[in-house]
Amino acid sequence: MVWFLRLAACIAVFIAGISDGIGQGIKFITNFQSLEEFELQIKKSKRNSLLIAYSSHCDVCGHMDTAVYKNKEVGKFYNKNFTVYKVDLETEMANSFVAKYQIVGYPTYLFFNENGVVMHRQKGGFPVKEFLELGNDAINPERQYLSASYKFQTGVRNKDFCKSLAESSKEMDNLELQRQCVMCYLEENSDWKSKESIKFIFDFVESVMEPHFQFLVKNRALFEEELGAGKVSEKVDNIILRDIAEVSFDQKSGILDTTIIRSFAKEYLTDYEINRAIALFQANEFIRRNDTVNYIASVIDYFNKFPSKNGYLLTNLSQGISELTDDPASLKEALKLAILSIEYMKNENCYLNAASIAMQLNDKQKAFEILQSGKEYAQKENKKFPTLSDFLIEIKSTL
Repeated sequence: MVWFLRLAACIAVFIAGISDGIGQGIKFITNFQSLEEFELQIKKSKRNSLLIAYSSHCDVCGHMDTAVYKNKEVGKFYNKNFTVYKVDLETEMANSFVAKYQIVGYPTYLFFNENGVVMHRQKGGFPVKEFLELGNDAINPERQYLSASYKFQTGVRNKDFCKSLAESSKEMDNLELQRQCVMCYLEENSDWKSKESIKFIFDFVESVMEPHFQFLVKNRALFEEELGAGKVSEKVDNIILRDIAEVSFDQKSGILDTTIIRSFAKEYLTDYEINRAIALFQANEFIRRNDTVNYIASVIDYFNKFPSKNGYLLTNLSQGISELTDDPASLKEALKLAILSIEYMKNENCYLNAASIAMQLNDKQKAFEILQSGKEYAQKENKKFPTLSDFLIEIKSTL
């Protein structure tokens, strides 16, 4: 009788273990103390493995813990197909993982094959369905990064395949393969004006020297209609300014050589865009010299000559003016720019910046109206603007 009870207890424990591993979410392994120990474990396991790199201070990581990893279907799939490990990037051993696997955000998902080689990766939060798709991609030779990159090198070049591999290469930080796949996709794609192509080009364009950057600029209205004028303007500005800075910055003097700028950019940009970029760099030169008077004047002049839809730029430069002066005339110009930024970006910082400048001008009513419009926008779009709400209550109490 005793042996029967012991056997029943063992069976109960075994069933409970299966339930914990498959029916109750993902079963994690965390009992490793170093990168070397982790790598030894995944090689010894002779299974595909998944490492989830997270932070105990990350809200997205916390959400994945409670809403996704514990899901019954997620647990069943991942426990069947992977040995799953977790590492907290706040621990002492985190630096070695970050350096070895180039982890730049969290949560990061690193999928390893039976030999301990990274075969796929991704980062960010996912709903249950998409997290299951991620796991399927990691073991699907048609979607998995490692096998897909091999297929590409052996001559596979169809459009959808190149698109998928470009996205995976970007996540794997393989910039050369990413570039090759982007060009392959564009060469195999006859319709650059489709919604899919517009999004792809926008996501992967990186330099004024690329043919798809020229396509974006020539068809800017099409991109703005699909993605928003502010988003497109910010991307185009960032690419132009970065490329110009890379080729024309003089390390000795610490300034940009305008002769080199014009020589480089004339092949890729219009005179208007070249002059626009130079004007912005010249404004920055004033602030570098602590010449705040000329800096403020140059920023105001810049937007008068070169109207912008770049909400980020409008917000930052208007905020810069407000931090450097109490001159009413300059602050009124800064307020115009700040209000314009709201039209193209509509985030909490835009509204707060505009309201703060209005307060500097002692215009509480204007500040209240700006914040109220921000509150209404947040409610309509189901967004949370907590600092704006507090500021609004504070101003309302003084009116």
